[in-house]
Amino acid sequence: MVLEGAIDEEKLHSFNIPQYMPSPTEVEGSFAISRLDTSEIRWVDCCGSCGGEDVAKCMRSVAEPMLVEHFGET
Repeated sequence: MVLEGAIDEEKLHSFNIPQYMPSPTEVEGSFAISRLDTSEIRWVDCCGSCGGEDVAKCMRSVAEPMLVEHFGET
């Protein structure tokens, strides 16, 4: 999209959604944990039959507002 001129290269490099979800086992022993809350995403509950398109729509509902805010409507 940068090569096509659709977005500015600086905007591309300044956009970041860091996401890492370690398991409780991965963080065990790394530091003292006084409280640990976990959650499970049950795609079937929020997306019906849980087909790929349904999962994509769920992910889009979270990511799209951030993308529009950063890159604009177009």
